[in-house]
Amino acid sequence: GGVLFIENLDSFSYNIVNAVTGLGHDAIIMEARSSTASAYLDPVNLHNLLEALQPSHLILGPGPGTPMDADITVALAHHALAGQLGMPVLGICLGHQALALADGYSVVPSPLGPVHGSPVPVEHEKGSLFSNLESPVMLTRYNSLIIQENADPALDVCAREMNTGLPMGLVHPTLPIHILQVHPESVGSEYGMVLMQQFL
Repeated sequence: GGVLFIENLDSFSYNIVNAVTGLGHDAIIMEARSSTASAYLDPVNLHNLLEALQPSHLILGPGPGTPMDADITVALAHHALAGQLGMPVLGICLGHQALALADGYSVVPSPLGPVHGSPVPVEHEKGSLFSNLESPVMLTRYNSLIIQENADPALDVCAREMNTGLPMGLVHPTLPIHILQVHPESVGSEYGMVLMQQFL
């Protein structure tokens, strides 16, 4: 058991792992950009790995580059959206972009330029992970890419940056899939730990 964390070489990865363990859960870390990880692009190998680990939750972690640089993360995103994983899934930053991409959104450079470590007000509909929080809530952005809605996605936008309307959180209407562009583990994210706790 434990929370399977897909590590995409991000400087914040261990802050997320520390948040998970601090909330009383074991964490299993998979280095997604290592040579050994590529074996899990085979769906049979991936299925066998998940059978062996029996994770309770899956977190697709942040990382540099685009989702196209993170093929295992994208593969897991496709399995999640197909309803094949049977566990709650949280995508953070790059993980969020991978899930959105797998759902048919576009991932494009942010029209207002990159944001590095800026707390921004995020408005939400009190759904998904935000159900116990006031709106807006301050959450920290570190991103240069943003997602754009295309025709008829499965994932619904449930949170947006107040000043720009850019999507900051999405949720699947029937599966336990939650995705955040913002970094909940950041010290600048007010109630970020509440979001993590709600997911876990």
